[in-house]
Amino acid sequence: MRNRRELGISGTAMNVGVVIGVGVVAENEELQKVMLRMGMDMINEEELLYQLEEAMLADKTVAPMTISYRKLMEGADSVTSELLDAGAKPGDRIGLLALPGVEAVTGLLGTLMTGSCYAALDAEFAHDRLSFMLTDSGANPLLVGPGQDARAAEILSKVVVVAPKVVRTDDATAAGRTVSQPRPRHPNDPRSTGTPKGVILKESNTQAMLSALDKDYGFSHNYNSVAHTTMSFDLSIVQIFGGLSAATVSIASLETRKDPSALAEFMMNEGVTVTYFTPTQFALLMEFNEAVVKRCAKYWVAYFAGERLPVRVAKAFYDLGTPATFYNTWSPSELVVQTSVAEISPPEEDVVNLPIGHPMDNCRHYLLDAKGNPVPFGQVGELVVGGVQVGTGYLNRPEVSARSFVEDPFASEDDRERGWNRIFKTGDRGRFRADGQLEFHGRIAGDKQIKLRGFRIDLGEVEQLIFKESQNLKKAGALIDIAVVARTVDLDEQQLVAYLVPKSNITGEAERGATVSPETSPRCASWSA
Repeated sequence: MRNRRELGISGTAMNVGVVIGVGVVAENEELQKVMLRMGMDMINEEELLYQLEEAMLADKTVAPMTISYRKLMEGADSVTSELLDAGAKPGDRIGLLALPGVEAVTGLLGTLMTGSCYAALDAEFAHDRLSFMLTDSGANPLLVGPGQDARAAEILSKVVVVAPKVVRTDDATAAGRTVSQPRPRHPNDPRSTGTPKGVILKESNTQAMLSALDKDYGFSHNYNSVAHTTMSFDLSIVQIFGGLSAATVSIASLETRKDPSALAEFMMNEGVTVTYFTPTQFALLMEFNEAVVKRCAKYWVAYFAGERLPVRVAKAFYDLGTPATFYNTWSPSELVVQTSVAEISPPEEDVVNLPIGHPMDNCRHYLLDAKGNPVPFGQVGELVVGGVQVGTGYLNRPEVSARSFVEDPFASEDDRERGWNRIFKTGDRGRFRADGQLEFHGRIAGDKQIKLRGFRIDLGEVEQLIFKESQNLKKAGALIDIAVVARTVDLDEQQLVAYLVPKSNITGEAERGATVSPETSPRCASWSA
């Protein structure tokens, strides 16, 4: 896989007039004051991402180590034909196992063009985790990228249902396609660890998010997004499709993604203009190669997402002196990358909590108490979101979906006519500031979910995993009790610490560290280590 791949595209994808989403407050009179409406143009939910992009096909010159959009779509056509020959049908789920690069994006687009969902499987994930994701999603066939045959065989050996048929991206041959096309959906792992939960997202959810970004921040032919996160992480959606909707995607190789210094060099060399980072990831870039980040002369927009944004990261960013504008965003994966955006100015010395912004177009943000009633303006409540970006629900978990995805009692008639009649209960706490922006105030009491390195982690699930696996070990390794906590090690940075109570004494530091680890590591995600 080459270190750099550019996908050249011209034009702007979407231009939609929309409704402004705002917060609900306690009194009806106040509610009417803040429920402002702007343009009422409808999003065309029948227009699909790949169709929007096909309209922009340009016969660009293919420079060394680049691929034009036309060539990309020809490759996606070939993958589509292979998948259809393998029995893929609209509404199916297709597994995608590929290293970062053009082949992965080609496979993604080819999957969508069959009318199917894609279930992204990161080859770096633990094999038991991948086998579970493949089994749980029911993905069939499995689309395998170059060099991943051995990894695919390892995963398939542990699949507990009928093994899916394997299709290889490099075996695809060019052919025409005729597909009856419903709205495809993306089952996307919402960054949990322990037992992963898949969440189903409609393509219209993604289109709405990209439309709002285009309207407010303007995709253009100068747009160059760096794709550097796993396709199992929802940030990959905006990193890839944001660029495909505008101009260029620069795809960092697996090796580059693992090296913060190399990633900074990649950004500078490729002339990246737009980035999406978790604060933890960007802090590593500044730590290992601050001088190169400063020289990113074309840097235009820096979005931060996935975890709480520490004030120190914002201050350090502005100390770099790059030309980029700094934005903080918020949203769980169940709502597609972001539903609120805040432009962050250089923080004053007394600032301790940065805003997560105003709701994006066609998103409805409510702050509710434990009984589901709106809290007074300025008070803290649970952040509950309605509107166009609310996903379908969790895959194969109807009871969990029923608790989290519920009827929207505040939806207007206009919203109900559009089908925006559900809300997602995020479990996050927030409040509206005097300027109308949202602030994040942690998780609701009793919730053991945290964000670590941008990924959502349920500490209770990690505890259960370690405890369960310890029971299969020797007497010395079995546990009586366990507690997993997130410990702050350096300002706002955290790491997981497990406190174990074994049935019998374990002597020696090395033995203590090695007793449970071999059994749990194949099941834990790398970011939880």
